[in-house]
Amino acid sequence: RVERLRREWGVPPSVPVVLMPGRITRLKGHDLLLDSLSRLTALSWQAICVGDTHANPGLFAELEHRCDQLGLSGRVTFPGLCTDMPAALLLADLVVAPSIKPESFGRTAVEAHAMGKPVIASAHGGSLETVRHGQTGWLFKPGDAGELTGALKEGLDDPVLSTQRGQNGLTWVRARFTTRQMCEATVSVY
Repeated sequence: RVERLRREWGVPPSVPVVLMPGRITRLKGHDLLLDSLSRLTALSWQAICVGDTHANPGLFAELEHRCDQLGLSGRVTFPGLCTDMPAALLLADLVVAPSIKPESFGRTAVEAHAMGKPVIASAHGGSLETVRHGQTGWLFKPGDAGELTGALKEGLDDPVLSTQRGQNGLTWVRARFTTRQMCEATVSVY
């Protein structure tokens, strides 16, 4: 399944994958990711922004145009919806959640950690509960393209560190975010 997605999305086998799963909406921070990636063109990577490109066609067109302006065409792709997110997460080397506004408990980080992947996320909202900076991934100042660039560079430059943080994320999710634990915590409130 992972190799099928790799072929469909045109990702060469030896190229690190930066995955951004999420709706195509300004809130999710696609622009911020593109700005950060434009500072890392000397590194090897391919970015995949998974999300429904038909739900917000105007913004999708803007993002594609921005990729052209930044010289990222061919390195950043928007394949649309993905019906096999476990395989998409397994394909990723880094998972990014650069939301520009605080969101509640989002599943992106927890699902990525559950697949053993490190997460780079904005340091606000639910990400403060799901990503442990320096342990399961990286947290960066919301809206700060420079900090996001630094986290991406560190993750891409040091695959051993990224793998360790992904494994730490898997341990973290199993210890804190199972359905059983959620149910027990909810019942204890009552």
